[in-house]
Amino acid sequence: MMKIAFLGPSGSFSHIAAINLATSEFNVVTDIEFVSMPTITSLVEAISSSQVDQAVIPVENSLAGAVGETLDALLKYNGAYINKEYLLSIKHCLLSKSEQDLHKIGKIISHPMSFAQCGEFIRANCPNAVMEPSASNSKAAIDANNSKDDLTAAVAPEFCAKLYDLKILHKAINDSQNNITRFWLLSNKPSDYIEGKDAKTSIIFQIVDEPGSLHRVLKAFSDHDINLSRIESRPSKNLLGSYLFSVDCNAHRDEEKFVTAMRDLSMYFNYYKWLGSYHISSSPKIEESLTS
Repeated sequence: MMKIAFLGPSGSFSHIAAINLATSEFNVVTDIEFVSMPTITSLVEAISSSQVDQAVIPVENSLAGAVGETLDALLKYNGAYINKEYLLSIKHCLLSKSEQDLHKIGKIISHPMSFAQCGEFIRANCPNAVMEPSASNSKAAIDANNSKDDLTAAVAPEFCAKLYDLKILHKAINDSQNNITRFWLLSNKPSDYIEGKDAKTSIIFQIVDEPGSLHRVLKAFSDHDINLSRIESRPSKNLLGSYLFSVDCNAHRDEEKFVTAMRDLSMYFNYYKWLGSYHISSSPKIEESLTS
């Protein structure tokens, strides 16, 4: 039986992404064991140590930006490779143990990022609510179900209403409906190279500290006709002012232009790590969250 790990508890958007991926990749979920993990770091560790076959981790959100722990974990552990990227539309709901007037809600539990994404709705409709942070939205749903009163609510996926016997007080409470999270499907083996297929490669590198280094690196990608679809800087955590760069580029590691570019760039790198090459669709599909 295949084991697929997700950031839990059950009902999280990572869990939803894992179920949708399993359905689209393998057409069935009956022969798959979904394994809940408490942190992104534990997900990557589980892959690198072969405790699970695959893991689904969040990479970035269209509103909140990159998930720093994901990059940190991939830097820390070896043997975890990106096999696929996956886009999920994020739709938050307000859930509670019983039907309630929103103005009477006294406490709302949620992940801090979700509070930021639903702040306008909460302020306008739940003016008396105290906001209590939680490690995840699904954990917030569990806590709302276990609360001693009926005036506690959670911001969580609609999927959690069924899992934890909660009422849906309001659907789609996002301040922006353009709320999309990109996930990576990790495996302990690199994906196969299929010649002629559009691909993306994700790498992390640190450049030598001298004038013009970053310019030369970026120019080399351009000179080899490699498009950069994302570039992000992260503190190296070794020295103040020292940064790592996380890059997604439209090429496969086994393509000649990528091999040549990396060879030309090696003199400018203090550190380099390949995270994976994976095939992409020309029009990536944005999946909807589970509702049942």
